[in-house]
This record gives sequence, structure tokens and C-alpha cells, in this order.
Amino acid sequence: MTDLHGMAFDNPPRRLHETVELVKLFLDGDDRVTYDGQVFQVADFPPLDQPLPVYAAALGAANRRATGRVADGWLPHNIPFDKLAESYETVAETASDAGRDPSEITVVPYVPCAVSEDTDEAVAAVRNHLAYYVGSSEGYENAAALSFPDQAARIAAAWRDGDRDAARNAVTDEMMAQLAIVGRPDEARTQFERLAARDVVDDVIVTIPLGASRALQERTVRELAPSSRDC
Repeated sequence: MTDLHGMAFDNPPRRLHETVELVKLFLDGDDRVTYDGQVFQVADFPPLDQPLPVYAAALGAANRRATGRVADGWLPHNIPFDKLAESYETVAETASDAGRDPSEITVVPYVPCAVSEDTDEAVAAVRNHLAYYVGSSEGYENAAALSFPDQAARIAAAWRDGDRDAARNAVTDEMMAQLAIVGRPDEARTQFERLAARDVVDDVIVTIPLGASRALQERTVRELAPSSRDC
């Protein structure tokens, strides 16, 4: 994502593919790592002997295909919940074509969450988070646009024009219901459980919205922790 990270990413799918391959070799290679790719070249690097799964936060179809070829998991962010299964099919089909078992690729949505007795506070935090991502990156805009093309375009245009308030106000309730977990504790726990119960989802990563107060951060983590949700 050149626009969000401030550097040019030539051929992003190939860069993702080689990055995942290299990280796997660095973590758990049998021998010193030598790699001659289109994007990266490495010579005689010692592996760390620390086998860990490598996940990719791929949004577009080409990057999802790269994820299916080499990654251990997929971290969708800003892809509407109702589009997760459809978007995962690209990952699964590519994995199968590459001789991999798609069921071994973990799907873990990265979801902005805000829980508070003050619904306005929680909603404001999520609106700010979504406006920032949709407005700052074409990739995130395109992901949200899978279900909300007009709204995503309005948010991105307002953000680019420097009208942050207009961008935040353009984040609709429908968008938040598909891209985030937000509300009072009981409401948020129900939303979490519904998302976690989807067939395509293996687990959910709770991320705290940008700029959330410390109190909101702590309440969100406390209310969505497993012990709270199991009560």
C-alpha cells in the first residue's frame, strides 16, 4: 500500500509472496538462508529456529492469491463481514491449485472494536478509525467498497480534501455493522460471537480504534475477553 506506508511497492503480490517465503525461511529454515527472488535477495543468513505461522493481511484478489500460495493465515481488515466467505474463496482456490490444503490456512479478521456504556463514544471512535483507513489507502477503500462503494468513495474524497469531519460523518451505521464491533457491552459481545461463529472465521483479532481513550481501550479489552464473553 504505497499510499499508506510512504514507499513504492512495485508488484505488491510478488513482494508479499517473497516476504512470506523469506520470513518462513528466516524463522525455521534448515540451513543458512540464500534467496534470489525478483524483489529480495539474501545471502548466507542464519535461521532463527523459531517455527511460527506467517499470516498475510491481503485485501485485493492478487494479494489474496499470493496468500493462498504461501501464507499460513489470512488477516482480512476492512473487508465487510458478509464478503469474507466470498473473498476467502480466492485464497482457498489458489491454495488448492498450489497443492495446499485450504483448511490449514487460518482466517482471522482484524476488527476495530469499541465497547462503552456511552454508545456515542464507541461510535465516534469507530467512525474515526474507519474514516482514516478508507481515506488513507485505496486498498482499504476498495475493500470497504465491496459492499459500500458510494459511501467509501465519499469518505475517501472527503479525507483527501482534508475534511476529516465530513469523512467521519460519511461512515454509516450499516458500514460499522459490517466492518466493526461497536456498542454497549451486551451488544458488542453479541456482535463478536456472531462474527466468530461464521464458518469462514477461525478467530477474531480485536484492535482498538485509533485515538481511543485509555478508558475505552481498557473497557473494550475487558468486555471482549474470553472470560467475559463466556459469562
